[in-house]
Amino acid sequence: MGDSTVKVFDPDGDVRLLIYDSVEHDTVRKDFLVNSRALSLASDIWKAMFSGRFRESSRSRDEGIEFQDDNPEALATLLSIAHLRFHEVPQESEMKFHQLVGITVLTDKYGATHLLRPWFKSWLESARQYLHKTGYEEWLWIAWELGLVQTFENLSRHLVKSTRLDFDYRLMNKEGDVLHPNLKDLYLPPEIMESIIEVRQTVLLSICSIYHQKLEEFVAAGRSGKTRCRVTGDNRTSMCDSMAYGSLTLALKNAGLPTEEGIPEEVCVNEVAAKLRDIEVQTWTHTSRFDKDACRNADIMARIDQELDEVLSDIPSAVTDMHRCHLQRQAEKLGL
Repeated sequence: MGDSTVKVFDPDGDVRLLIYDSVEHDTVRKDFLVNSRALSLASDIWKAMFSGRFRESSRSRDEGIEFQDDNPEALATLLSIAHLRFHEVPQESEMKFHQLVGITVLTDKYGATHLLRPWFKSWLESARQYLHKTGYEEWLWIAWELGLVQTFENLSRHLVKSTRLDFDYRLMNKEGDVLHPNLKDLYLPPEIMESIIEVRQTVLLSICSIYHQKLEEFVAAGRSGKTRCRVTGDNRTSMCDSMAYGSLTLALKNAGLPTEEGIPEEVCVNEVAAKLRDIEVQTWTHTSRFDKDACRNADIMARIDQELDEVLSDIPSAVTDMHRCHLQRQAEKLGL
C-alpha cells in the first residue's frame, strides 16, 4: 500500500476519514479531515455515525475511521458540499458520467440526495449525451436516485427493445456486457432488470405471434380445402399460396426466427423487428387489377409491418408501482 495523503475539508476538523483508492495496481490511502457536526447536519446517517454510542466506539482523530468502499472522488464532492466548500464542487463541464454515477451511489448510501439540489440539473446536461448509448446503462441508476420519472420510463423501454439474454438468463447490451445488479462496479436499480426481462419476453411473443398467425392462416386454409388467395379461376390460388407460404417460411428460417412456438432469446426486440421487416414474400403474378385486389397474399408484408408498428408503439411499461413511489420520493427531495 502506498503512502497516504491528507485533504483538509475543515482545519478544525475532529474526524479523519480513511479512504482507499486503487492507482496503477497499488492501493493508496487518502485521509479526509472533516467536521463531524457539518456531516451530521448534511445526513442523518452521518449523524448516527458521529453521535451517541457509535461515536464512543469510533477511533480518535489520529487513528481515523475507514470508509473502504467509497469512491474517493465522489465522496470528496459530497464532503465539499457539506463543508460549504462550493468552489471545489465540479461544474457542468467538469462532471464526467462515471463521476456522477459515483456521487449518486453515495447519496443513496448516506441519504444525502438533497445535497445535490443546486447542481444536479447542470450535471445532467453534461451526461445527457450518453443517455441511450451502449455502455452507459447506469443512466438508469442516475434517474433512479435523482427521481427522473420520465427518463427512467424511457430508459427502461429502450432496454426492453435493445437488450438480449445470455445463457444464464441475464440481460446483455449490444456489446455483450452483462447488465445485472449483482455485478461489482455496476449500479442498477432494484428489480428493474427482472421487470425488463418480463416485458421483453411479452413483446417478443407478440411480434412472433404476428407471423405465426399468418403461417397458421395458410395451414388452416389448406386443411379446409380453401386457399388464402381469393383470386377466382384455375389453380393459381393454390400456386400463389404455395409460393407465399414457402417464401415466408424460408425467409423466417434464414433470418433465424422460429417458425413454430418459441421466441428468439439471442437477439433483441429491435433486431427481430428489423429482420421481419426485411423479409420479402413471393406470390403468383396476377395480371388483372381485380385479381390483385382478391389476392390476400400480395399485401401480407404490409399487414405484418402494420401489426409490428402497433406492437412497438404500445410496449408495456417495465416500471412498477414500487419504482414509481421511490422516484416520486426522490423527486420531492430535489424539488422536482
